[in-house]
Amino acid sequence: MSGKVLKVSGSLVQMGEKGDAKLYEMVHLGESRIVGEVRRLTKDIAWILAHEATDSLKLGDPTEPAGIPLQTELGPGLLGGAYDGLGRSLEALYAKTGDQITPGTEVSTLDRTKRWAFHPSVTVGAKLVPGDSIGTVQETARVAHKIMVPKGIFGTVAEVHSGERTIEEVIAIVKAPDGTDHKLTMTQNWSIRKERPYKQRHRADIQLYTDAAEPPLILGGTALLIGKGGSGQWVLSQFVANDTALDALDVVVYVASDLSGSACAALIETCKEQAEPRTVLIVNPCDTERAAQEAAVYRGLAIASYYRDMGLNVGLMIDNLTAWVSIAFETVELMGDVIYEDDPPVNLSGRLAELFAPAGVVTCLGTENRQGSLTIIGTLPQSEGFEAMEKSLTRQVDTLWVIEEEQGGCAND
Repeated sequence: MSGKVLKVSGSLVQMGEKGDAKLYEMVHLGESRIVGEVRRLTKDIAWILAHEATDSLKLGDPTEPAGIPLQTELGPGLLGGAYDGLGRSLEALYAKTGDQITPGTEVSTLDRTKRWAFHPSVTVGAKLVPGDSIGTVQETARVAHKIMVPKGIFGTVAEVHSGERTIEEVIAIVKAPDGTDHKLTMTQNWSIRKERPYKQRHRADIQLYTDAAEPPLILGGTALLIGKGGSGQWVLSQFVANDTALDALDVVVYVASDLSGSACAALIETCKEQAEPRTVLIVNPCDTERAAQEAAVYRGLAIASYYRDMGLNVGLMIDNLTAWVSIAFETVELMGDVIYEDDPPVNLSGRLAELFAPAGVVTCLGTENRQGSLTIIGTLPQSEGFEAMEKSLTRQVDTLWVIEEEQGGCAND
């Protein structure tokens, strides 16, 4: 059911005739189909945060709830790629629009034309539950990408295919107990604001990074890096260079916000230097809408958790967390909270705790009892105005690093 725009104030849009729109549902705004997300519902109005510029929107423009939440596409081909906050492939975006990206431009995350060699690990008649691997695609020399049964699907393998397929072609059919045929492809979609489930969490006690002069980083742990601008890129460059301290990580998902165009380009080039792609890069230039920058972190978390569920050791780096403070301040009135000058949002500590909570070593879903890990590192610039956030963050993480030198020399705090 379509609604209409009642008011536009920056990235905040009020939608009338909201029908059965749901909280956190994706909405397309205007003729350009600008992407937005429902963040508050009243009796007659849906309050939407737009993830793209709203300059073209006007009163009375149509709005169309998508019937699904903001999602991220998961499947082979993510490694080595660079994406924006909406999950669109930057390479495909540039090919479609050039230097100037028009709001509402639709581009998929994964390449629909590339063919992958699928090697099944199940046969007809096998019983499957969510999380079971039905086969693999050799995404890189290091990463055998497991194609897993999506959540909610149980049943018996009725068909399974091998050989080269695109990500959209059916590779298996699972017959549910009620007779329903579930056609499985190499991809699945996941709501970015929903944590991916697992069987059991374990104590993290393996040191991923250790140095006599620095606090250790635990595999499956959390860390905060406080330093000058570019500190996060420096850490990423160590990973790209296959630094032995970080080589235990099979995959690193890097979410970067508030970057200049040249910094985005440099970051992409840094990742291209990898002899073997192990990074998923999500970049937000400085003119990206704040709502999209916040959602990009959740998108990165969903992708990182997906690779963890394959039984891999994954790192998520959020560079930097100031976008979180900005969006918290910008949405506080929308959420109906009260805020006082120079005070942090009342829900800041809770939101940060929620962000770092998925870190850990877990037993993944499925009958194989795979174990994977997710290590989360956040960065925060050394500057005035972030004292409250720094205080909240230091209570959430296991390890605190302070980089005092431009070239990335660390000092114990």
